[in-house]
Amino acid sequence: MRGKYFHVQTKNKKARDRIKSQLEHWYRSHARKIFQERLMGCYDKLRKHEAPLPQIRIRYMSSRWGSCNRNGKIILNMHLIKAPSHCIDYVITHELCHLKHHNHSRAFYNLLNQVMPDWNLRKKRLELVQI
Repeated sequence: MRGKYFHVQTKNKKARDRIKSQLEHWYRSHARKIFQERLMGCYDKLRKHEAPLPQIRIRYMSSRWGSCNRNGKIILNMHLIKAPSHCIDYVITHELCHLKHHNHSRAFYNLLNQVMPDWNLRKKRLELVQI
């Protein structure tokens, strides 16, 4: 690593797929650890609202940072690990609010505003990160 970037060199062209696989494994492991830590911090803010503690899944998504299903699972985009931690917290908190309100209703946004008053600033910052 140089700064915040990986620099990988090889003369063996056959090794490229293996290197790509290893980097993806590293990112996934790193994301799993960081997302779980961030989840616990975000969940503390919603605990009093009786939202269940969800399971987190990680996958690549082309147009979303996260999603939540009615079974209480939150799916986070693998690329979210590249975002600042306050943006990760926004996405997780947004999805946690969906555990109480499965839509983008006024009640959903009231809850989001209550637990994260600056969510809109975080969302704007996240929009600068490329998926």
